[in-house]
Amino acid sequence: FDSTGWCFIVSFNLWNINLRDQIVFEVARVASELGIKSSFGNGEESLAEESLKSTLEIIKATDINTSSMCCDVRRGVSTEVNSLNGFVVREANRLGVGVPLNQRLVDLISSLEPQ
Repeated sequence: FDSTGWCFIVSFNLWNINLRDQIVFEVARVASELGIKSSFGNGEESLAEESLKSTLEIIKATDINTSSMCCDVRRGVSTEVNSLNGFVVREANRLGVGVPLNQRLVDLISSLEPQ
């Protein structure tokens, strides 16, 4: 399917609570392993909760926007996925932490970029 359909599916699926939350929790797990602390406390759970809260606020504030990655895919240019989620994946690999959803997200979006 074309990039417009892909952008719709990704946007729709990111509203899927389980998928969205698990992607955020993977990022929080890596951040915790890197020693990044939550402003709520020192545990991974509070960092994950804070990360999810921030993510939900961003989703609500930008719900009518088209994401920059979606715009890039539509224009046929490279996205920032390797700088964002790709960084999470590289650090997770270095630390021995599994982040299968972030890896899949990077793979899917990268497959739509110009080769």
